[in-house]
Amino acid sequence: MKKIMVVLSLIATVLFVDPSAFKARATDVPHVIISNDVWLLNDQAEKLFMLPVGYYAEIVGIEGGYYKVIFNGINGMILKNSVSAVGYHTIASGTILTLRINDEYHEFESIKLQRTPDALSESVISMPITATFTFLGEYPTETSGVWYYVNYNQSYGYIKSTRTNISVMKYEPFIPESKTDNMAPTTVEESMPDDDTEPLERNVIKVAIVIGMIVPIMFIVLLIFKTGKTRKYYDE
Repeated sequence: MKKIMVVLSLIATVLFVDPSAFKARATDVPHVIISNDVWLLNDQAEKLFMLPVGYYAEIVGIEGGYYKVIFNGINGMILKNSVSAVGYHTIASGTILTLRINDEYHEFESIKLQRTPDALSESVISMPITATFTFLGEYPTETSGVWYYVNYNQSYGYIKSTRTNISVMKYEPFIPESKTDNMAPTTVEESMPDDDTEPLERNVIKVAIVIGMIVPIMFIVLLIFKTGKTRKYYDE
C-alpha cells in the first residue's frame, strides 16, 4: 500500500505541477556605473585606458580599494571611490570596434603598436598596413594627443588615434535595458497551443502529452512491484 501511495503521489506531481515553477528567473549581477575620468587599471594599478562615461562594467571581484571588473573583454581594476555600483540583469554592451590604418599611411609597409602611449616606448608588434585591429579604449595624453588601446592577433598595445581610420571616437549613449521591456521567458503554459486551435487538435495534443508522461511512470510501477515480489520470495 505504501508503494502504491508513492506512485500515485509521483503521478500527481507530474500531471498537476504548477507551470510557473519552470519559469526562468533573471538574476542581477553587480556592475559599476562609469562616471567622469574613470580609468581601467591593470594588476599593477597602471592605466590601461579611460572608460566611456555612462557605461556599465561588470564587477568580478573586490581587492582592497578596487573593484575588479571586465570591460570590452579586458580584465582590470577600478578605484571603488570613483564609481557607484548597481545590479544589472543582462550583459552590458561595450565599445569594441574594428579599425584599420588611415589611408594616409599606406605608403608604409607596417605600423607598430607601442607598449605604452609613447612613440619612444618599446614596440609590441608590427601591423601590416592592410591589417584590421580591435579598438578597446582611449588613452588621452597632454603632450601627444589621444592613443587607442587595441588588440591585434592577441597582442595588445597603443596606436595614435590619427593613424587609424577613426581619429575621433564617438560613443553611442549606453541605455540600460529595463526588466519590464525584456521578452518574458517561455513557460510550459506558453508552449501549449493557442486558444483558437481546433478543440480536437488540442485534445489530441493533450492526450499525447499525458500518455508520454504515464508510460514511463507505469514502467516504474512494474519495477517496484517486481522488486517487491522478489524480496518476498527470498524472505520465505
